[in-house]
Amino acid sequence: MSSDPSAADFRRRLLARVREYVRDAATPFDAVSLDEDVDEKRAAIVVESARTGGLAVVVTSETAGPLAADVVERACEYAAEAGVEHVATCNARDLFLFADADAAAGAYYYLDFRPVDLGDPTLDGRLPALLDAVRSLATDGSLPEQASRKRLLGTVQSFHGAVWPRLRTLARDSYETNSAFTAGFDAWVEANDYAPLDADARFTLAAKQYAYLLATEALFLDVLCEQPPDSAEPGVTVGSLVDGVAVDSVEHHLEGRCELDHDPGVESGRSLFASFPHDADTRTALGTLLDRLDATALSDVEEDVLGELYERLVPASERKAQGQFYTHPDVAAAICDWTLQSDGDRVPRVLDPASGSGTFPVEAYHRIRDGSSTATHQEALDNLVAVDVNRFPLRLTALNLSSRTVREQTEAVHTLADSFFDVSPRDERLPDAGTERRRPGSFDAVVGNPPYIRQEDLSPDKEHFREHLRAYGPEGATPYYSGAGKLSKQSDAYVYFVTHALRFLREGGRLGVVVPTKWLTTKYGESFQEFLYDQTKVHAVVGFADRAFSALVDTVLLFVEKCVDERARRETTTDFVRVKERLSPETLASVAGSHRSVPDDRLFDIETHDEYRVTSVPQQHLTEQGGQKLDYYLYGPSPFVPLVNSEKTRRLDAFADVAFGNKTGHNGFFLLDEDDVAQWGVDERFLRPAIRSIRDIDSVRLDETDQYLLDFHEYVEAFEADRTGLRSTPDLAAAVKDQLREDGYHSTLRYLEYGEDEGVPDGRTVSTHTPWFNLGELLVPDVLHPVFYNERVFTVENAGGFAPTNAIQCVGVTDHEDVLPHVLNSTVYKILLELWGRHEGGGALQLLTYEVASVPVPNPDLMSDEIRDRISRAGRALVRGDDGAQDDLDAALLDFLELDMSPGELQASHRGMVRQRVDGAASENVQVRAIDDLDDYDLDSLIPEYEPESDRNGSLREF
Repeated sequence: MSSDPSAADFRRRLLARVREYVRDAATPFDAVSLDEDVDEKRAAIVVESARTGGLAVVVTSETAGPLAADVVERACEYAAEAGVEHVATCNARDLFLFADADAAAGAYYYLDFRPVDLGDPTLDGRLPALLDAVRSLATDGSLPEQASRKRLLGTVQSFHGAVWPRLRTLARDSYETNSAFTAGFDAWVEANDYAPLDADARFTLAAKQYAYLLATEALFLDVLCEQPPDSAEPGVTVGSLVDGVAVDSVEHHLEGRCELDHDPGVESGRSLFASFPHDADTRTALGTLLDRLDATALSDVEEDVLGELYERLVPASERKAQGQFYTHPDVAAAICDWTLQSDGDRVPRVLDPASGSGTFPVEAYHRIRDGSSTATHQEALDNLVAVDVNRFPLRLTALNLSSRTVREQTEAVHTLADSFFDVSPRDERLPDAGTERRRPGSFDAVVGNPPYIRQEDLSPDKEHFREHLRAYGPEGATPYYSGAGKLSKQSDAYVYFVTHALRFLREGGRLGVVVPTKWLTTKYGESFQEFLYDQTKVHAVVGFADRAFSALVDTVLLFVEKCVDERARRETTTDFVRVKERLSPETLASVAGSHRSVPDDRLFDIETHDEYRVTSVPQQHLTEQGGQKLDYYLYGPSPFVPLVNSEKTRRLDAFADVAFGNKTGHNGFFLLDEDDVAQWGVDERFLRPAIRSIRDIDSVRLDETDQYLLDFHEYVEAFEADRTGLRSTPDLAAAVKDQLREDGYHSTLRYLEYGEDEGVPDGRTVSTHTPWFNLGELLVPDVLHPVFYNERVFTVENAGGFAPTNAIQCVGVTDHEDVLPHVLNSTVYKILLELWGRHEGGGALQLLTYEVASVPVPNPDLMSDEIRDRISRAGRALVRGDDGAQDDLDAALLDFLELDMSPGELQASHRGMVRQRVDGAASENVQVRAIDDLDDYDLDSLIPEYEPESDRNGSLREF
């Protein structure tokens, strides 16, 4: 649902869907009615059924939780009055079906209504699930089986949704009347950089965070109640589990339920949340939550429930601003399986530099305890360090780790609330490793999901993120900060998290992180790749199809090992793993950890399975070729991956000059259509036929246009030749205009003066022109090449000689003029563009100028005369629009490349790649499977031979 409907509106729409479903579907239910008072203060949807005993559903408001005692009591009254046996309560977010209408405080079945489309006849499957659960109660005497985890999440979500609006009101009132609370609130705003938010947004955020913290504290304290009375050391009192949370409000409700003598080892102190106001309503809601938690064995739920709650309950905008994204526990488990290597009973030391709510530390904790028979709870905690700049999720990490067991005492949890870039490997705040060999800062593993913050949003500045790069290299040299291996300043935050984290690893230590795919496709990624080749063994890069992990389609798992031995690095094989089906954490770690090899005479090798594909590349080859696009190893259909490095392909700029289109700085002024020309009377001498966009062109040849660019280049050049000395003076524009007046170009002059009145010369780009209205010599390319593609991938022959704007790339053919333009309209080239370009928002394919220049194309130099002639004839036929011309063109290139497939199969493969990109992985599984079928293709004859380079030019080690 895009927004929460009111209780009355939700009840009306729910009633309509239930009536329609009972009427149209084969169910054991009869009639559906609304039982309400005149003033609608009491209302229930009653579903009658002689066979199941019927159901009464009480719909409550957003601020009255469905589990509140008075709501449940009212539901039971309705059931009795209506003569039905089963009871449910709900609002627009949550529904609870109780196992016993006479004891509604007992077991229940939970349905989450948050993502439901109220216009869907089945409410996205919720209605059949609800009525099937009622049928199960009637026939089996019990509710359907449901994971404790799901019920637990539902219970806490319901509490949070009901209590935070009241907490917001209390906070707003206290801010006006309580000076201490006001001071604490203002300090919280400043500390978390919330000043840009308006007042309502601040109070909302504070209330939601506090409601979340109350819920997590209640969860933790309820876990403590499950322990035997003698399981903890005597005389230890419960401290504030989350820094500054008003724990008394939770403890009050636990009095008499259990004995609390456990210290979670989390720092206590004063904060906004220590003095957050409560009233009877919020205390009642908290009591209800604890009542419900009593019914669940929380210690049996091993997953990172706090992390999932954090993702569900903390506003997405708040998490996005911090670059925080929830990591599925299975992914964290796979990364920890790979990074935490068994070494007898020695406990590995693990760092998470951006811990969030603690998903990775929790999984690392489990691996430590499972891998060491002697490691105690506290010993495992002493070897885990979590860092996060945001105190709020970091507190959850501490809670998460403390709650791993209630059978052993927690003395300390090692968290650092600081920017990771203000923490050094020798930082005294890091716990003592115990031996000199494992000195402070010498970790065995780094794991995590670094924040996804774009380079333009780095705060406080880029230097804060780049300073650590000075530590790499010999004394007096800073190769990665400012030298030959300088990391691009366009790098996003995750790049710096990886480069800094590697400093914390011992030799042979492992790093496993979730990072965006951008470093595989962008220019800045090239310097990052070369850094990795110089510092690590790059063991594996793992990407995912949607059906494997939908949340990871734009990310990869990076698995590297710190290594100073250049020979060992070069002897490493890098596996690019594309996971096609869901794998268990153990299997995923095993696939990434398999030490594959590539035959000495091959550039790479491809290993295919139903669930995954592995393209293995010697790191020596990656090092020698330097940084370049790599994502085709992951996502390219198997038969086409070899084309990128084939001996029969070569960079486009070997046969053509590739340049950016003509940049005016103000298309609204410099680009005119025929109406503009007629209105102003600009002389045709100063008009160059132009093209603004080829998006709507449905032909591969362009020979007419109704657009023009102002072109004063020749006029200004001739003027300057006659009047030397004016080129660099501010008088040039005035002098040229005087000449225009003298030559009788009054209408043209009037248009330039209009531009000056509109401030056109003041634009950043326009102000660099000499003079401001002179665009210089306009580019007129042979081929028009789009910057962005959507569903149609094509190039256009510029037969009319038009000057394109900067929305188009310019390809000026310098060799094989009768062949190359037609190659660029082949399906082979379109597939290579899909492999080489970057996938941007909305499914667009983007190629910047340097990317077009470097895209591999079938090499005309190596073609026989017969093949070149076939391409030329088919290309000309394609321009004419002849039937079968595309097939003939593709057939010629398939023969040249020795690809054993038909033009139809080739074109179908390209359509599948486009659909995968445009539709997005979420709705594209059928087409993806069709592409994956190509993994069965016989590749042996296609993979290029490998000839190592004896000396790599420009080695980063030459500083």
